[in-house]
Amino acid sequence: MRSRVPAGRPSRSRPRVSTFSPIAPGCTAKPRSASSASNSACSRCTCRRFGCVGSRATRDRCFTLSPRCASPSTPRPASRRIEPVTGLLKACAPLRATATTTACIPALLPSSGRAVEGIAVRRPRRAARSRRHATGPGRGGVRSRTQGAVAPLAAGRHHAAHEPARRRPPPRRPCRRAALRRHPARGGGAGQDLHPRHARRRHRRVQRAGGGAAALVNAFQVHCQEYDSLHEGAVLHAMATLLPALLAEAEARPVSGADLITAVVAGVDVAASLGLAARQGWRFFRPATSGGFGAVAGLARLRGYDAARTMAAFGMQLGQASGTMQAHAEGSPLLPMQIGFNARAAIQSCDLAEAGFAGLDAPFEGRFGYLPLFEGAWDCAEVLDALGRVWRVTELSHKPFPSGRATHGGVDALLALRAAHGFTAEQVESISVAAPPLINQLVNRPALPAPGAAYARLCLPFVLAKLLQHGRIELSQFRGAALADPVTYDLARRVTVTRVEDPNPNALLPQAMEVRLRDGRVLTHRVETMLASPANPLTREQHLAKFRSCWAYAAEPLDPAGAEALIGLVDRLETLPDLGPLLACLSPPG
Repeated sequence: MRSRVPAGRPSRSRPRVSTFSPIAPGCTAKPRSASSASNSACSRCTCRRFGCVGSRATRDRCFTLSPRCASPSTPRPASRRIEPVTGLLKACAPLRATATTTACIPALLPSSGRAVEGIAVRRPRRAARSRRHATGPGRGGVRSRTQGAVAPLAAGRHHAAHEPARRRPPPRRPCRRAALRRHPARGGGAGQDLHPRHARRRHRRVQRAGGGAAALVNAFQVHCQEYDSLHEGAVLHAMATLLPALLAEAEARPVSGADLITAVVAGVDVAASLGLAARQGWRFFRPATSGGFGAVAGLARLRGYDAARTMAAFGMQLGQASGTMQAHAEGSPLLPMQIGFNARAAIQSCDLAEAGFAGLDAPFEGRFGYLPLFEGAWDCAEVLDALGRVWRVTELSHKPFPSGRATHGGVDALLALRAAHGFTAEQVESISVAAPPLINQLVNRPALPAPGAAYARLCLPFVLAKLLQHGRIELSQFRGAALADPVTYDLARRVTVTRVEDPNPNALLPQAMEVRLRDGRVLTHRVETMLASPANPLTREQHLAKFRSCWAYAAEPLDPAGAEALIGLVDRLETLPDLGPLLACLSPPG
């Protein structure tokens, strides 16, 4: 019989360790190998059992981290060990649920232009055909309960710490038949091929991941195109963090359309109020930090929390709040990923509060609370007085262009000047935009010959150059060869942005544009209100045109009939007894 060292009795030569990942709690993967034994355990619950690990070589083999987006400098578990908090895991069911792994993080990396319901995860092969694969209280396991958007992931093979090292079988010979390129949005990477027979087998193992993982992915995809709504006064994308968390909750239990609307209103009020209370410029990425508190408020409303439990959830969220502006300054995909981090944290914060964990007495205005730590200077008097009288959801601006909202004042001005004077890109000698300090902080960055997509969307010279070149701004201009177009780079170098002082640190307007033409004419235009703001809203036809263009631009083709069905459901959202039909329209095909 195979010997087993009982957990809880580690020896000096067998230190107690647990695996970790820089991506998600408990996310690990074995090194890639051609053997079926190693490929069968692509995802598993690493927190299922904390035991005693043998030699360093065994630990390296069994606990090597290999997520594709991990840094090469990620410490290996053999060199840095983390002590497991087994008592906390036993006491709190939500923490056990977050131990579920999602090994296909590459699904986060492509900008698919659409939301997905969860992360596809490969089920380990023959997971229930052997006793050593079994989990449960009788075998030292920790069961992952269903959370949020999904059924629990299939249990992986038994923790390798309790098994002797075995020689791997020889690698199988590669298949010589025609290969099928794997689609990146389904978990594969560029340049990886899969035989159709294996692709079908792999597709049958795809499951939907937990609510926290689904909220992370969907929040990332909501913001990664810079096409989501914004509260201009708070400078906050409130819906990006809020809506994915609420939809994950709506798949975990029945939620009516009216309840969803109420939760959205509550969440936007909390998130926008925190931004409106700020009295100095951005120190952290506010859509992620204060947006997370809005998601907590919306979830608390859906779950029917009282004031004490809601405050406990806010305290948990403060402990997890994150969002560095360095990602914005560099134009990094980490920027929208931070939205996802805080959406996932909101679900975890509510789960912890529901489990009875104590929060904080003053998570917002305490000495080290959110406002002094993240905003620096603040005044809550006005926003508190407006609660219950002013609904911030009615103040949202809905972006008409897929770029940073701070670029839209310049876009409006250039569109107005071209409509009035009809000049072409070749006639333009220079363009100057005078704007408040926040515009300079967010989108005044040098043009690059081949910028990344995230950088280009937040670069006012690049956006104006694309507008001069094509007469419009659309999604295709921020992908592939369009990013390295030398004509765009030449036009972008003619654009300069100057700073105009403004006492309001959150001001996006006014903006003034001056265009100098080669024939000597100087054209000027001043923008006081941007298109798609509450004072200058889009028409219904413009809203639907934007929605249909996004639907058609999905990485995988979507049924046009599904778009029309979704429009009809949203039109009567407040009358829906359950969101099931609406969520079914959002599901990827197959």
